[in-house]
Amino acid sequence: AAAGRGDSATVARCAEKALALGPPPDRRFELHRDYATALGYLGRREDQERQIAEALALVPDDAARAHILADQADLLWRTGRGQDALGVAALAAEAARRAGDAEALTLVLGWQIGVLAGAGRLSEARQALAEAERVGPHVSPRARAFLVAQRAALDGLAGELVARRDAFQQAVRLFREANDLRRAAGAEVNLADVQNRIGAYSEAASALKAAAESCRRLGLRGREGYALCNLAYAQTMLGLAQDALHHLAQAAKLAVSTRDARLHTVVRVYRVRALLRAGLVEQAVAEAEAAVGSAEAVGRPAWLVLALAAAARAHLTAGDPVTALGLSTRAVGLRDRLGAIEEDELEVFLVHVEVLQALGRAQEAEQWRSRGRDRLWEIAGRISDLTWRARFLRDVPTHRALVEDAGG
Repeated sequence: AAAGRGDSATVARCAEKALALGPPPDRRFELHRDYATALGYLGRREDQERQIAEALALVPDDAARAHILADQADLLWRTGRGQDALGVAALAAEAARRAGDAEALTLVLGWQIGVLAGAGRLSEARQALAEAERVGPHVSPRARAFLVAQRAALDGLAGELVARRDAFQQAVRLFREANDLRRAAGAEVNLADVQNRIGAYSEAASALKAAAESCRRLGLRGREGYALCNLAYAQTMLGLAQDALHHLAQAAKLAVSTRDARLHTVVRVYRVRALLRAGLVEQAVAEAEAAVGSAEAVGRPAWLVLALAAAARAHLTAGDPVTALGLSTRAVGLRDRLGAIEEDELEVFLVHVEVLQALGRAQEAEQWRSRGRDRLWEIAGRISDLTWRARFLRDVPTHRALVEDAGG
């Protein structure tokens, strides 16, 4: 009942009491599994890991094994053990196929889509999506919602911002139909952040404040952290750097307490930008070094691209274009190997252009500006909503700067 309300704290409290009293043997697996899920939402990772281990020792069949292994994979991924996570997810998919459990298989494949896309393994992510969509008609609204939300990750990489928006709107609706308020709140965070991508920063900030409060109310400490990061991004772009730094400090505390290595990386990258906007250049340079190290450690190449670009921007602002060039060269090279990144892709081109200009390499700078413009037109051409396309080109400062001539 508490899980249906999205009340993870009550789930945990009741589960602890039930385990202390000694539940019937045929209910122990279910209890450990539900307890582990609640602990994950609460960010209590060590306790969650223990409960998953208890559940794994009690799995009654392959379908149950698939569900709990999927949860274990997500835990490993969030705590920075990406390779282990992918291995466990593969075992979960095998168990789901053996069981003929479409629900479990859809959830596992949906999880793989997001992780593989984030790791730059787009071909594998699309294969997982194709398999998941083949079994999708036979699953619950909750599983369909999860798949739709994960598919939005691929839409973002393709620059399909309208499709991404529509996918998250559909996911919110389906999660609510399934009475999964916790995942609905998470999808609302991602839906609000889509507005950041088109330069609708004021609208994004308002929606993200509401989303962060919803996550806080439901005890979704990790999702609250991401909402605060996205809110800080909007505030930085609006020139509210001190507000952004305040919210990033809150998000950093949540990242530490929930052992979410990915969240910590996002916080660091966004802090570099906020510090630069606040005029705290030396702090931004130091934070940039930490951001690059953090992105390398968690194995998230897309975020490593953004960290390198942010570090290049920090060193350029500090008057060190030589160091900035090494960083921006790494950033554009990795972006080219990935083919695309989910957000701020054009900033990677722009900072490289500006570094080359600072070093007097005008011809190379113009070549990279031309490449960036081509990519900008490519992404803009995929935005079917003409109002959104106009905002994407006009209201994102990086996009405006990229299409300006070198002389202004």
